[in-house]
Amino acid sequence: MNTQRNLLTAASLLFLLSSTAHAAVATIQKDTAWSADQEESAHDFKCPGDKVLVGRSHDGDENDPTKYLCGTVIQNGTALKKYNEVTTKADTTALCSAGKVLTGRGRSGDEKEPYWIHCAEFRDVWGDPLMVSFTDMLEGDESDHQLQCSTNGVFWGMQHIGDENKDTRYFCAKLF
Repeated sequence: MNTQRNLLTAASLLFLLSSTAHAAVATIQKDTAWSADQEESAHDFKCPGDKVLVGRSHDGDENDPTKYLCGTVIQNGTALKKYNEVTTKADTTALCSAGKVLTGRGRSGDEKEPYWIHCAEFRDVWGDPLMVSFTDMLEGDESDHQLQCSTNGVFWGMQHIGDENKDTRYFCAKLF
C-alpha cells in the first residue's frame, strides 16, 4: 500500500515538475495622461520605454490630431520588458503576429496610404513570452472617437477601411 502511494506521489511530482506553469493574467497600469497630439497623416508613435498601447483617440480627418494611451505590463508585482519589436504595414487590417501586442502606430498620408503598427512580445520574470488571448473588439467613428481596452486589456490589432467617415475597430487582448 505504501509502495503504491509512494509511486503515485513520485509520479505526481514528476508531472508537476515537467508541466508548464500557467502564469497569472498580467495587469496593465494605464498611464494617467494621453500622449501629445500626433498629426494623423505624418507621425510614427511608439509608447515610451517598455510600455504597450491600450487606447487611441482621433478627431477629424488625416490632418487632425491623434492621441495614444500607453500602459505598463505588470505580472506578480514586476513591470515586464518588451522584446523583439517589429513593424508591420497594413492597408486595412493590422494584427500583431502570435505572441505580440501593439506598442505603437504610424501613418504617412491619407487613407489611401498604408499605415503601420509596431508590435512586441512581453516576457515574464523567467524570460518566457506571455501568451496573448483575444478578449473583445471596440468600434468607433474614425473622425470622432476615444477608445481604450477594458481593465487589463491591450491593443492586439486594428482595422480601418475607408476615409474618416468610416469606423475603426480595435482588437483587445489580455496577456498571461
